[in-house]
Order: sequence, then C-alpha cells, then structure tokens
Amino acid sequence: MSNFRIEHDNGVYEFLLDDQSIVIKKQKQGVVIPFTSLEDWLIAYKLMKGREEKVELIENYFRTEGLNHRELLERTIKQELPEEIREYIRNILKQKSS
Repeated sequence: MSNFRIEHDNGVYEFLLDDQSIVIKKQKQGVVIPFTSLEDWLIAYKLMKGREEKVELIENYFRTEGLNHRELLERTIKQELPEEIREYIRNILKQKSS
C-alpha cells in the first residue's frame, strides 16, 4: 500500500506513509512488515464513514495509555482538513503522552 487519500467536504486528506509514519517494523518469515501509528489511523477513521467503533477503540486506548506519537498529529493538523477535525486533534493533543 502506498499513500492513500480520503475525500471530505474541505478537500482531500492524505494518509502519509513515509519514514516518520512507520513507527514499528517487524519481521515475519524474512519479510519486514511496517506498522503505522494509532494516531494516524484515528484521523483516517474519523474521516471515514462507518468507522465510529474503531475511533472509539483508539480513543479509549489513548485515554488509558496516552499518546505515543504526538508529532504525527501535529503534522496531520497542518493538512487540508475540516475545521471540526482540526479541533478534534487540538483536543487530543491536550491529553497526556505515554
């Protein structure tokens, strides 16, 4: 998978898949598998219709464990996003980090 985009009322959100967004790499049977952050997935799911359950799961995780990659949310807020998503990110950034 490469970068993917989600269209919304204010434009297009780009789910970035670069070195900064790959937060863990695991090897399985000689293949390196890159993993992206929950912070990035939270915003993607928030923009997708029908993903409320996944949003709630990630929000609950952050409430108990804190954020691991604040810098990714700080980067994401600079993208083309609806204002309510920007405000949502600002509120998340007020939470404690792990």
